[in-house]
Amino acid sequence: MYTNEKHALVLLSLLKAHSVKKIVVSPGSTNIPIATAVQNDDFFQVFSAVDERSAAYMAIGLSQVSGEAVALSCTGATASRNYMSALTEAYYRKLPIISITSFNGNENIGHLVAQNLDRRVMPNDTVKLNIQVPYINDSRTEWECNTLINKALIECRKDGGGPVNINIASMYSDVFTTKELPSVRVIKYVNSKNIDDLNIEVASVGLFIGSHRDFTKTEMLLIEQFCKKNNAVVFCDHTSGYYGDYKIMGALVSNNFGPTDSSWRDYVPDLILHIGEVSGDYAGHRVLKEAKTVWRISEDGEIRDLTRKLSLVYHGDISSFLSNVKILVKLNAPSFYEKWKTIDLDFRLKFKNLNLPFSNIWAASILHNQLPKNSVISFAILNSLRCWNFFELDPSIRSFSNVGGFGIDGCMSTAIGGALAARDRLHFFITGDLAFFYDLNSLANRHLPKNLRIFLINNGGGIEFKNYSHMASEINVDSNELIAAGGHFNSSSDSSSSISGPLERSRNSLAKVWCEKLNFDYYSVCSKEDLHLVSDVFVSESGDRPIIIEAFTNDWEESLALKVSSNFEKTTTDKLIQEFKKVLPKKSKEYIKSIIKK
Repeated sequence: MYTNEKHALVLLSLLKAHSVKKIVVSPGSTNIPIATAVQNDDFFQVFSAVDERSAAYMAIGLSQVSGEAVALSCTGATASRNYMSALTEAYYRKLPIISITSFNGNENIGHLVAQNLDRRVMPNDTVKLNIQVPYINDSRTEWECNTLINKALIECRKDGGGPVNINIASMYSDVFTTKELPSVRVIKYVNSKNIDDLNIEVASVGLFIGSHRDFTKTEMLLIEQFCKKNNAVVFCDHTSGYYGDYKIMGALVSNNFGPTDSSWRDYVPDLILHIGEVSGDYAGHRVLKEAKTVWRISEDGEIRDLTRKLSLVYHGDISSFLSNVKILVKLNAPSFYEKWKTIDLDFRLKFKNLNLPFSNIWAASILHNQLPKNSVISFAILNSLRCWNFFELDPSIRSFSNVGGFGIDGCMSTAIGGALAARDRLHFFITGDLAFFYDLNSLANRHLPKNLRIFLINNGGGIEFKNYSHMASEINVDSNELIAAGGHFNSSSDSSSSISGPLERSRNSLAKVWCEKLNFDYYSVCSKEDLHLVSDVFVSESGDRPIIIEAFTNDWEESLALKVSSNFEKTTTDKLIQEFKKVLPKKSKEYIKSIIKK
């Protein structure tokens, strides 16, 4: 019989799954759930040692001769301190020793609880990784427990190997009625040494690329060859760094499938190869999160479990993986890429014919195919990147966004730095008003280059929090007051940007005063007609000064444009406009009526 402590059961199951058979146990109370389990399970080869210092050195001997990972188990108090010297030895010799230290909970640290020491931090040269295993109370803590233990058991063999510490709290349960260990998710670790053993048969496969440096020509060729052979799709956004064939900008299609649309399953791959880092394409995440199987390919070999269903991590570059992996797409399976290409083209034709209101999305629909070839474009997070992810760019155009830390600070400074790095190309920067004014001091930099083009969408606040899809738009409070920080930067004398309207705000533009003083070419636009008049100047490669267009939009039209773009498969624009009229704030309705009267 096994303990009923769920987190301990996960640990024991994963020790088995990762083939950790040998374990040296020292006496104690908090490690009774571990000791009892391994004592009664024939899979484990168990050794007893009273002195923890001796136990740890015994583990070193067992490991160095057998070549296997060896586990240790001890209780709280100073027991674990006695592992230190042997763990140091193992660290410098890269021996895979797994120290499992049981105790009575981190919540007791500092409260004079007997036999409770702080093991949250270990000396740098004793272990490669030190994890704190949580109690399992729900699916979230179960995932955390599983992921952390998988990570530790991989880490002890990774990069040549070395010791790790698993700090696991005991609930002092004296119930031992569990007959079998649970079936748990095992994350497999693969590198160039054992990739030859890796093979899988699937109906469809896709590559999901988060933010990534530009792929080399060799890497793109290998990706294209892989996709051609396996009818695969490369799911990207404007930060993916991939500009080759088989690329699909998945945001438009993913956004227009509802959670209950049964046909969506036809567009979710069996296997996703997850490449790159953080992605700002929230809608595109669906194909990654809903895929049956997720493998991660990364040069750092770390577990990055965005989907909470990761089953394999490959430690190496994409070239070595694609050159050696054996993925077999089932015979007679329809072409996954052709299926995605067909629906993507269909949606784009419909999207092109939408009558979008004047907004960031509408501006992107006009400007995206006017940008010169070989130019560079940067996006502020979050809304500007989202809006432009609906549109494809010429493959020669490089695109970036600060999605690593995902903050509004520094977006404009980053774009300026890029423009300075390549003065022979135009650099475009798309931003909202909060991000623009947050980083305003960067425009006074004496190195400011003339090849910079800024498109500022001024909707009088943080539009993200006023979009129909955000929780702040649903709560019974004026989100513009504090949450969206409206009314700053002379956008209005009132906190509600919808009251004053674009025309009034344009007359009081703080950006205009600032940019004209800095010798920018400044243009103000308040309508679609206005933008059409100046767009040619904005994308022109001639000119000896930086250019800024400040587009004054309404927050309700921005939200409407997003809803239309995300729902045009289900309803008409006219119906959505009627819906918006019903839910618009009273002050906004008054403003709209005043415009209609004019």
